[in-house]
Amino acid sequence: MGLKVSSRSDALSSSLRALGLNPDLYNLSTEEAIAASIRRVASFLTPCSPSEIISATTEPLKELVENSDSYRSAVEDVLESLIALGDLLETDYAVHDQRGHRGPTLYAAPPCFIRRKSGALVLLGIPPDNTSLLNEEMQRRIVYKKHMRLLPASSSTQDAEFLRDLGYIELQFDTWSKLPRKESASDFLKRADQKLNAAAPAGSLGEVEIIGPWIQESFYKQRWVTPTKECGRYVGRRKHAYRGDIWGYFELSDGEPVRFIDLPFDKQPYRGCDDAWRLQAALDHSHGIPQVYRIREKTDDGLIVDFISPVPMWASRRWDLMGDPVPKKHCLFSYAFPSNEADEEMLFIENYLWIKKT
Repeated sequence: MGLKVSSRSDALSSSLRALGLNPDLYNLSTEEAIAASIRRVASFLTPCSPSEIISATTEPLKELVENSDSYRSAVEDVLESLIALGDLLETDYAVHDQRGHRGPTLYAAPPCFIRRKSGALVLLGIPPDNTSLLNEEMQRRIVYKKHMRLLPASSSTQDAEFLRDLGYIELQFDTWSKLPRKESASDFLKRADQKLNAAAPAGSLGEVEIIGPWIQESFYKQRWVTPTKECGRYVGRRKHAYRGDIWGYFELSDGEPVRFIDLPFDKQPYRGCDDAWRLQAALDHSHGIPQVYRIREKTDDGLIVDFISPVPMWASRRWDLMGDPVPKKHCLFSYAFPSNEADEEMLFIENYLWIKKT
């Protein structure tokens, strides 16, 4: 019997069905499909480095997507969302990837769930070897919204009991969200400056990148520069032979680091990027050019809000519970907030992240 040659459309449909998605609703480049692909890969590979998951997700599908470079970039963004959500857990323990590079280690979180205010259940975690603890009927009822998986509120009481019986862990919001203490931008910056003031001279740090001055409406990735003649204090990253890029807070003189501290300076439970992004927001605020968000659409049902800069894990976790991730439009990411939550979330954005409405 000869080999059967599948058309590209057949291969696309088969790939989506293997991920548990309807080919009539999704394509491989949608965030829902990318998230499902990452979960599938992680179920076999973890513990491993982020770069291994990115490569194992992108390489098998590069001939099926229209633009392999943009697809890889999308995979990197969705992986960050899954780490923030809690499907994957990131540690500081470094491992070698297949190319010999070292970086943080990712672990698949155990099966968990958390209740939204609506009553819907957010599913978290990745069982090993692409297995599922759920029966077919419950799998069919899963609603996919970007990087999230939800069980609707209609039968949440029975679903929660069933999930607990299967070994799922119910997480409480306060434990899961890991919100920091509420403080002003100046107080947060003052604490970081005190740590930096007490730091020893930097010595030779090797290659360093910093986040440059903020220009309203500019995109986050455009702000990264290699220092030349800068003086002052900047958030940045330094290369490390054994741990990959390390986030830090740097004092520069004529483009050279004279002091630095590694981030997070508040230590656990935050990642380096969590403190870095909040510290950058505090710096921008102190310079009189605060970062901005914009309300794209306002209806009787609520708001769609566009964000231009990244936010810490604890902020995106809160919004995954309070709102819904929606397609972005000329921004980094977007959320929809229901009308009964919108005012509270606008206050949260300004009081915890010091970001202003444009």
